[in-house]
Amino acid sequence: MSSITDDIREILLSHGQMSVAISTLDDDADLYQNGLTSHASVNVMLALENNFDIEFPIQCCENQRSSPWPPLPRPLKSWN
Repeated sequence: MSSITDDIREILLSHGQMSVAISTLDDDADLYQNGLTSHASVNVMLALENNFDIEFPIQCCENQRSSPWPPLPRPLKSWN
């Protein structure tokens, strides 16, 4: 059985179009500093919503580049 973190890493691998290997990133790595673009972040968010049957609040979509992504497993565990 895969963990939420494994699922998130798979989604980043499939939709993130990042220039670094996902497997080399720490769970709290700043995804934008590691090559995630604004466009790819939308694809990642949509894939996360679909995979975990959740909907991100609109606030998550505002000013995405002004701060690093939060560690995702914690919020996904509380929503799922």
